[in-house]
Amino acid sequence: MGKIISLPEKVKLKIAAGEVIETPASVVKELMENSMDAGANSITLEIKEGGLKEILLRDNGEGIFPEDLPLALERFSTSKIRNEDDLCRIKTFGFRGEALASIAAVSKMKITSKRKGKEGYSITSEGGQRNEILQSPHSEGTTVEVRDLFFNLPARKKFLPSVSSLFREITKIFQQGALSKPSIHFVMIRDGREVVNFPGVNSLKERISQVMGKNFLSSLMEIRAEAGEFSLYGYSSVPSAGRVRPSQIFFLNGRPVKNREFPIALNNSYSKIMEKPRLPEAIIFVKAPVDSYDVNVHPSKKEVRFKNKDVLFRLFSTAVSGNKKSFTTKTFVMERGKFYGETSGKKLNQEIEFGKDETNKRVLGQIRNLYIVVEDQDGLYLIDQHNAEERVIYERLKKLKEASKPLLIPFVIDLGKDDRILFNARMEELKKAGFDFELFSGDSVIIKGIPVFLDFDDAEKTFIEALRGKDKVLATIACKSAVKRGQVLSPERMKSIVDEIFALEAPELCPHGRPTMVKLTWNEIGKMVGRKDK
Repeated sequence: MGKIISLPEKVKLKIAAGEVIETPASVVKELMENSMDAGANSITLEIKEGGLKEILLRDNGEGIFPEDLPLALERFSTSKIRNEDDLCRIKTFGFRGEALASIAAVSKMKITSKRKGKEGYSITSEGGQRNEILQSPHSEGTTVEVRDLFFNLPARKKFLPSVSSLFREITKIFQQGALSKPSIHFVMIRDGREVVNFPGVNSLKERISQVMGKNFLSSLMEIRAEAGEFSLYGYSSVPSAGRVRPSQIFFLNGRPVKNREFPIALNNSYSKIMEKPRLPEAIIFVKAPVDSYDVNVHPSKKEVRFKNKDVLFRLFSTAVSGNKKSFTTKTFVMERGKFYGETSGKKLNQEIEFGKDETNKRVLGQIRNLYIVVEDQDGLYLIDQHNAEERVIYERLKKLKEASKPLLIPFVIDLGKDDRILFNARMEELKKAGFDFELFSGDSVIIKGIPVFLDFDDAEKTFIEALRGKDKVLATIACKSAVKRGQVLSPERMKSIVDEIFALEAPELCPHGRPTMVKLTWNEIGKMVGRKDK
């Protein structure tokens, strides 16, 4: 008897589901795409326990015909393609007919839908086993309820990340969906509480402001380019902005995608105009002929592969260089960790002269990407760039009346027993430092605002370190917000740090007690080399 067998249908479904449905965020992605394909202009997402207990998505799209409900739960059943040739001309978000079947195979699912002028109907399934269609009152559109995700795959469930991590993944998918369709009204409810409400708007610029915030938008410039049938439109950082770990979101023909060439092409376009190690933030939409790329690289359609990469690099280069007129006539100064432009007659790549020297100290340069070298009438200073700016930010935080900046999409931190004790003890100190939060669902804390100088990417780690650390909360925040060792600084950034550190009383130590600078007097230097003159 041979060893090879044909697997039972239940096992086949679970294997297929594993390729498409990796986490609750995968479910949210597939359901949102179906709603957008259905022409919805309102989408509401409800999440419980990171999506493991429940994911409910409700839209006002065209709805599903009653007779199509059973087919919607079968593999390779779709309304979006008809033959093999259609695979090369896909313009919808979904097309394979795997999503609902795969979700149903690993959950307890209910679909309720109503077409315009028709009655509403529903169908339920458990682990892929369908029940009969029932008449169900419903407004025009579709509601998909997914409960007990991975209830029949305990091994998969066991290795999933924490509930807060799962929610962050869902939030990222939700943001991408909202950015891809600015005209749609998006609402997200977490554990019974509304956390996001983005009314439909008329432009990408307005939607970026809603999703990413006004401060994020203010550091961007509009870019666009065309090359034959290819085009690019979106927003990316002005050369004076950017971050070491930037947010870069790319869309291809409206679909959020991963593609190795997109970030490489964008970053290369900034290589001569942005100070390293910073890279541009970006939200960019690329339009390309459907036969110029392959969307079947990944089962969940997250990755695409282009046949001709050169045209992409030209497209990005043209888009960024086309905006040179808007920034080559500016110089930039540093204030509170961000660059702001000031009109000047000089080009960006020319040496920029400093203005009035208020401290009577002259910045000579940076060595080893660690120290700023400064001279004055008394001698030379070696200033540790991190320790010095850490002290500057620490002093600013102490004086700020409003030290918090609000988050458009809050995030949640799950506290253990020991952390909860520390939290109770340091709650007021955390609030005074700029963290805006409230207790949420037992031992979880929902963070609604973070300190003004802190990057969002560092917020969760900084909160935990401030909670558990021996240092004062303000000292921890200042440390995480300050320039890092090894970071190349512009002349303006160095001058700003020098001016501010010497403007302080007793500036010699950082908040942790480390020296901010070392001084060698001219007399000391003269003795070292055998000179008697001062």
